[in-house]
Amino acid sequence: HLKEVRGGLQRKMTAHAESMEFEAAARVRDQIKALDDVTERQKITTTDMKDRDLLGLARSGESAFVSLLTVREGKLLGKEGFILGGAAEQSDSDILEAFISQYYSAAPFYPSDILVPVDLPSSSELEEMLSEQRRAGSARVSAVHLRVPRRGKLKDLMAMAEENARAMLAERIPKEEREMEANQKAMEDLASALGTGRLPSRIEGYDISNLSGQQAVASMVVLRDGKPEKSSYRKFKMKVDGKPNDFAMMQEVLWRRFRKGIAERQKASEIKDAGKFAVFPDLVIVDGGKGQVSAAKEVMDELGLDIALARIAKKNEELFLPGRSDPVVLPRDSGALYLVTRLRDEAHRFAVGYHRTVRAEKATRSALLDIPGVGPSKVRDLLTAFPDLEALKTAPVTEIAKVKGIGVALA
Repeated sequence: HLKEVRGGLQRKMTAHAESMEFEAAARVRDQIKALDDVTERQKITTTDMKDRDLLGLARSGESAFVSLLTVREGKLLGKEGFILGGAAEQSDSDILEAFISQYYSAAPFYPSDILVPVDLPSSSELEEMLSEQRRAGSARVSAVHLRVPRRGKLKDLMAMAEENARAMLAERIPKEEREMEANQKAMEDLASALGTGRLPSRIEGYDISNLSGQQAVASMVVLRDGKPEKSSYRKFKMKVDGKPNDFAMMQEVLWRRFRKGIAERQKASEIKDAGKFAVFPDLVIVDGGKGQVSAAKEVMDELGLDIALARIAKKNEELFLPGRSDPVVLPRDSGALYLVTRLRDEAHRFAVGYHRTVRAEKATRSALLDIPGVGPSKVRDLLTAFPDLEALKTAPVTEIAKVKGIGVALA
């Protein structure tokens, strides 16, 4: 019956394609794929009704892909895929051991068997670790075993897991290559439009967030080769406070960021040994009104830095450069415009999120300081012991009393 249904769908897809109805053909193609998935799962059963995970592995250069097939009570219930980087210098067993340690440390369920395609040198240690974690939920459950299937149905299942890994990797790698090519062209177009003469491989974006000058904060976000590099994001509490002065705040954050970077460069014998601030960008983009890019240029000139600068205008998303009244207008459908707007939006999101956190923290401190007998040091200890005001409000008196300097009466 399923074979007849699939044949009918195949004929329908071919007819749509021949009639140049490609969207309809694609919909039928997806129906065929869904039917194949159901058929595949119905075929895959094991007679012992065990719970198992099967890990398949495929590799290409720096990338590796681990596919995870989940078999529950003898039936294949699902499959997932995980891309891993930095795999060129690692063996298959190294990759699988690292994946198992990381994935199962947070897994909600541990099967009795985890099947892998190669022998793992650390299998005994991993089995002991996983078994302890599995037993932590119930003393009655059995141990976890790592096995390499050698024959029969389980070997067929492992072959399927590895085929899944190869298919997922083949699908993923071309996408990454396309993204890399698109980002490369976007950076080249941006460099050409700005006339910098340098490819903006690292772009830093800055934004200020404040409420009438109060609790002002700034964000620094980074695009590396066109992709967010979140490990390099930074946030700053502004020392310029009180009156709203975006120019002064932007100058403060740039001054602090690049002066710190210069100091790190001077201390380190090699740039790779320096701190995070020592890596300077090829391009800095600031957000805000007119004059912001000139304010930024003053800082760069004072520090003796030759780094390209631009300001992105909110209204028409035009770029303004220091000393130029006419904006640089990027094509609306260009990758270069996508890069700078993505950076601007990310910087704004990061700044607003941090500002919200700072405001909430100040409101919590103010509420606690209104309590007679609670001073700044007790506030600090309370906020160390409890994540937020709500947690403190709902905590038992006995728990609050355990905080240093509080006691039962004050609690």
